[in-house]
Parts: sequence; C-alpha cells; structure tokens
Amino acid sequence: MSFPQPTPMAQPREHVDEVKGNISLTPTGEGNESDDSIDTVTHVSMDPEEIEYTAEEHRKLLRKIDWRIVPLAAWACGLQFVDKSGLGAAATYGLRDDLNLVGQEYSWYTQEEQPLRFGLWTVTNGALPVPFLVIYYGLGHVTTGPITSWRLIFLTIGLLSSLTGVLMFILMPDAPQSAKWLSGRERAIAVKRVAQAQLGLKNTHFKWEQVQETLRDPHAWLLILQMFFSQTAGSVTTNFLGIVIKGFGYTALKAQLYTAPNYAVQAAVQLLVSALPTFFVFFRNKKQPLAVFASIVGVIGIIILYVTPPEDQYQTRRLAGCIIISSSGVNYTVIMSIIGANFVGFTRKQTVTSAAFFLYCVANIITPQTFLGKESPQYHTGLAFVLACLSIYIILSTATWVCMRLENNCRESRARENPEYASSVEGMTLLSGLEDQTDIQNKRFRYSG
Repeated sequence: MSFPQPTPMAQPREHVDEVKGNISLTPTGEGNESDDSIDTVTHVSMDPEEIEYTAEEHRKLLRKIDWRIVPLAAWACGLQFVDKSGLGAAATYGLRDDLNLVGQEYSWYTQEEQPLRFGLWTVTNGALPVPFLVIYYGLGHVTTGPITSWRLIFLTIGLLSSLTGVLMFILMPDAPQSAKWLSGRERAIAVKRVAQAQLGLKNTHFKWEQVQETLRDPHAWLLILQMFFSQTAGSVTTNFLGIVIKGFGYTALKAQLYTAPNYAVQAAVQLLVSALPTFFVFFRNKKQPLAVFASIVGVIGIIILYVTPPEDQYQTRRLAGCIIISSSGVNYTVIMSIIGANFVGFTRKQTVTSAAFFLYCVANIITPQTFLGKESPQYHTGLAFVLACLSIYIILSTATWVCMRLENNCRESRARENPEYASSVEGMTLLSGLEDQTDIQNKRFRYSG
C-alpha cells in the first residue's frame, strides 16, 4: 500500500533558530504574527524549548489538567449520547404514534496518555444514559397534561444541553496555552509536553496542502470508513434497542429498564479497552485488536438475535443478544482516539475528524431505515445489514493496524540509515511539535494503535 509523498521537510538543525525566532512567546498572549508554517498560538510566559521541569512537577500538572478537562469532556460527551438514547426512549413512549411515523420513516494529552483519558470521558456514553433511564422511566408515568412523556424527555435533554454549552464556553480552554487556571510556568510545561509528543499545537491557519495530503492517505480513508461501518451497530444500541426489546412483548416502561444492562456493558468495555493499553505493556499499541475482539463479540450477539425464534419462551435469549451487541460500542472510542493520537497537523486532523463525524451521522441515518416495521420483532433485514457492516469494520480495523505497524517498521529502518529520523533525537521532536508538521512530513513520528 503506497503512501502520499510529503511536502519537503525543513532541514532540522539549520531551521531551529529560524523557528524559535518566528514563535511568539509573550506572557500576555499577544505577539507578532508568525510564519504560516509555524503554530501561531504558542503564547506562553516561558520558552517551552528552554524550560526544564521535574517528574513531580509533571505529575502535578497532569493531575491538574485531568481534574479540569476530563470531567467537563466526560459530561459533554455523555450528554450528546444521552440525546441519542432519548430518541429511543421517546419512540417507545409513543413518539411514532403521535407523529404518525411508520416503518422505516423512524429513523490536551500525549500519545501514551490519550487512550485512558479519552476512554474516561467516552465511558460516559454508556454510563450516563443509565441514570437517565430512571428519569425516562419516571417521565413515562406522565399520562395526563398537555405535554406527553416523550416530549418531556426532549425538553429535559434540551435544557441540560443548553446549560452545558454555556458551561463549556466559560470553563473549557481551547488549548493548554490559553488555560487561565494554569500558571505561566505550567502553561510552558504543558506546551512542551505536547510538543515533545510531536502532536502539534493549535494552529489558526487552514492549509489546503494538508487537506490534499489527507485525501491521498490510505490511513485516513481506512479510519474514516471504519466510522461508518462500526456505527451501524452503535445506531441499533442507542436509537432502536428500546423498540426491539418492546417488540419482544414487554411494556414501554419495562423495555426502557431492560436497556440499562446494555449501557452498563458498553461503559465497562470502553473502560477496559482504554485502561489495558495504558497499564499493561502487552496491550500497548493494541487498541484496534481489542476493538476487533469486542466487535466479534458484538457479531455473536447479532447472530443470536437473527437465529432466535420470536416466541415468548426465547425472550431471555434474545435479550442476552441485545446486551452482547453493546460491546461493539467501544469502536467509536477507539477510532476517535486513533485519530487524535496519529493524525498530526491541525488542518489534517480536523479534516479526518470532520469526515469521520460525517459518516458517523450517515450511519445513524441509514441504519434505522433497514429495520422494517413489517419484520418486527425479528428485523432480519436490519440485523443482516448491521452484521455485514460490522464484519467489514473488523477487516478495515485489522488492515489499519497492520498498515501502521508496517509504516513504523519502515521508519525505523530509515532511522538506522539516517539517525536524524530517529524518534528520540534530542531537540528535534520538540521542534516538530512546535511546527505544524503532519505525521507524514515528520519522519520522527511513530504511529500508535
């Protein structure tokens, strides 16, 4: 598999002084406009290249960032998932009947630190809907009054989302160097940490050359397509699961309660897949194989649903199949963490993220159309579609992991011939991080997955 040819990379040593001269490093955050090739927001009170810090300072800074960033990101991430689970709850409480919907009309960290932190805030995708199921259950008992129960669900989520938007605007900084709750020295250390990881810093310049480079990159296409094929199963567990369970013969209220184990399993699997690569060397750079294993378990759940007869005596088996499917919900977490850790260059990363989110939305639009009302409660067409898509995801994820390992091997081989391309060249990794180099241009970068 061929890779796009990068634009010429600056000669390392000769370019260091030029880069440092072009980066504005002022305490106020205001400085001269820098060259378009350099990150323009590294405004900190100390030079990140010169600052030295102890391991204890590093640990304290990381804890400070964790306590500020992770809870905010976790709440925001979980709430957007509650929005989707609310749609399924509203459907079981009469949204489809009231609206005459029938059939298919319903429709800041280093590479090593990212998996666990990203897992901690995306684990709320599975954990946060659980207490909301209790709220949905209570609202489901509202049978009188001008506002129906399913409308109350959306009003509740809408109010919380609006308040969260204001909260995020006030409390969440857009980059380490703009965090007012960090001291000048802490901001400089935070910038240096990320720069040394060669992940780049926020850059306000949109670079078409990075878009073109991304469009030619097979890594990018593999991950973007992964998002679509993996989220067909995610659409079932969030948007349609309550309806499927209700089709087994349960009441709307019981159907909502029986979706709780689904979200609990999803949260547990997400936390496990995020923690194993962080704490165990054997699983380091094996997030995608772990996601593949979880997806295989999800495939088993789909097969159970597909082959189990609809009679009442098989309700428990079908419910177990629904719960097992939720293990594949970890795919979203893994894909986004892979994008965050491996696509370097501000415009390049935004391009991949936007394209992946677009296909995420497309998957959530298309999948419910395959669950035909006339096939309730077995939904063979929808289950076959999800089974095929999840199988394709397993192939794509495996191919992506293999390609990244092969590319790392090639870069290590080149580094043995040219030591300047070694991943640990002193000073050069920091320079690459301060510049807006992409992972393709920066041959000192190593992929993780």
